Amino acid sequence: MMASEMRRIIVIGASLVALGAVVLFLARAFSPSVRLRAAHAALLEAVRDASRSRLARHLAVDYHDSWGQDRTEATDHAVEAARQFLAMRLEVASLESDIRGRTATTRLTVVLDGQGTAAAAVIRQRVARLRTPFVLTWRKESWSPWSWKLVALDQDERAIDEEDRR
Repeated sequence: MMASEMRRIIVIGASLVALGAVVLFLARAFSPSVRLRAAHAALLEAVRDASRSRLARHLAVDYHDSWGQDRTEATDHAVEAARQFLAMRLEVASLESDIRGRTATTRLTVVLDGQGTAAAAVIRQRVARLRTPFVLTWRKESWSPWSWKLVALDQDERAIDEEDRR
C-alpha cells in the first residue's frame, strides 16, 4: 500500500470515530434524564437567585401544588421566601426520577442552609424537619429537549401550613 492510501484510510477511520463520538455525545446530552436533571438545576438556581421571571419559565401554565397554589402564587411565594436569605445554599440531596414518555415524576430531598432574616431561620428549620421527599411532576411540552416544565409539586408533610400563609 502506498503512503497516500494509508493516510487516506487513517483519515477516514479517524473521521468515522470522531463522528461516532459526536453522535454518542449528542444522544447523551439530549437524553430525557440529562435534560430533566438540567431542568431541576435551573429551577433551583432560579429559586436561589429569587428570579421571578426565570422561575415562572420553569412552571407549566397549569401548575399546582399541595398548598393549593397556582403558578403565579407559587412563584411569588418562592421569590419572597428566597429574598429572606442574604446568602442561601439550596441543593438536591437525593433525586429519583421515573420518566415515561413526555411525563416524569421525581422524588427529591433538598438541603437548605443560609443566613438571613428571622423568617429565613424559620424556613430553614421547617425544611430541615422534613422526612419525606418532595414529589415533582414534569411534562415535556414540545419536541425540544429543553421543554420540561414543572406541572405539580407535592410534599406530604407540607412544611408550610395554611396558618403560615395568612
